[in-house]
Parts: sequence; structure tokens; C-alpha cells
Amino acid sequence: PHHFWPSPPYPEPLNELKEGIVSLMIIHDNKRTLNPASVLNRVVYDSIEANPASKHKAPLGVEELPQYYEPTGPDDETIIFESRFESGNLRRAIQIYPGEYDLILRPDINTRGHTQWYYFSVRNMRKGRKYKFNIINMMKPDSVYNQGLRPLAYSNTEAETQGVGWYRTASDIAYYANNIKR
Repeated sequence: PHHFWPSPPYPEPLNELKEGIVSLMIIHDNKRTLNPASVLNRVVYDSIEANPASKHKAPLGVEELPQYYEPTGPDDETIIFESRFESGNLRRAIQIYPGEYDLILRPDINTRGHTQWYYFSVRNMRKGRKYKFNIINMMKPDSVYNQGLRPLAYSNTEAETQGVGWYRTASDIAYYANNIKR
């Protein structure tokens, strides 16, 4: 398949760790509690539950699964998530603010609820726009993300126009404990 194309022909830099980034993220997270009316809290993807607003009411075959969220028009910038494919493990995506999403991952098989990785697809992203993904149920005490690791991404557009397969991307990465209880 075309997603096995080679890595970029240049070294991929580590994420530059910004001083105080974790504190800034925690302050941002606390604003939800202080101003809950500004939080959208809208489920835009669920890998198990059907969308109650979906036009598809009859059961469909595996190859016919409709996307969970249907954009309302060309100006709708809501990201369309999907993970109902081999090794996909996104359980649910909740839109918090425009461009910010809480992601809940399905736990790894044969564990006591631990999650070590993630694999899902996104569509309807806008070039030049920043997005924030909060993976809220990764619970390790520390992570190599705090040493500069950046997530892997694959873009069909990059593959077609640049011949690049998987590549490292993202900035302002912070891994820290949140107030979610397992």
C-alpha cells in the first residue's frame, strides 16, 4: 500500500520543549471548570455508540459504516475522526472548543486499562490552523514526549504531492497527569 512509502529524506527535529508549557496547559484546562458555559462538550466521534442525530437508522454492513459526524456545510470546521479499522483505538472524541478535542482511547488488550499508543484518522482539517488534541486517558507517570518525541502522522496529500509517507509532526506537546480517574 502507498502508506508504506519512505520516511522524509531529511532529519526530523525533536519537539522544542517550551519552558512552562505544562503549567500553561494546566491553567488552560482549569478554565473549563471556571467557565463551563464556554465548553462545547460535543461528542463528534464514538467507535461504539451510534450518533443519535445520524440519518442512518438501519443496521449497515462493516464496509458501509457511516462517519459519525456529518459536517453541516463547507464552513463547518469540525474534525471528522475515524478509528473503526485494523488497530484503530480511538474510542471517543469530544469537541471542547473550536479546534480543541478531548480524545479517549480504548485500552490495550490484556491490560488493566492501560494505553500505550494511539491510531486514528482525521479529516476536514484546515491548512494553517492549529488544533489541540488532549489524549486524556494515557496514564503513565512520564513519557518520551517530555524529551521531545513528536507524534507520527500520515497525510494522503503529502504522500501524493511530496512522496512522503509517515512523518513526525506537532508542537507545544505536553505530557502530564490530568484529573481523570481510571
